Amino acid sequence: MRWIAVLLMVWTGVVLIGLLFVGPDLSTASGCVRIAGGPAECLARLTAVSDDLWRMQTLPRLVVAFGGYVLIDVYGIWAMRARRRQSVW
Repeated sequence: MRWIAVLLMVWTGVVLIGLLFVGPDLSTASGCVRIAGGPAECLARLTAVSDDLWRMQTLPRLVVAFGGYVLIDVYGIWAMRARRRQSVW
């Protein structure tokens, strides 16, 4: 059981570091970010980039983060079943 707790803490650290230090990439619209009240073309490009952020960056990060927790849970269930099998015999 300690291994599961350690794995959960380590994975939580990895997820937090990933969220803190890997920011969104707005390089496709970086020229527009500096302009206050820019032209309509620039604002349309910023809107398109903003709409793509969820699909291209946020969703994959969530899948990886929760996927790690699911793998740790599956490992924990497997370990508990293996321990029960050993204790029965």
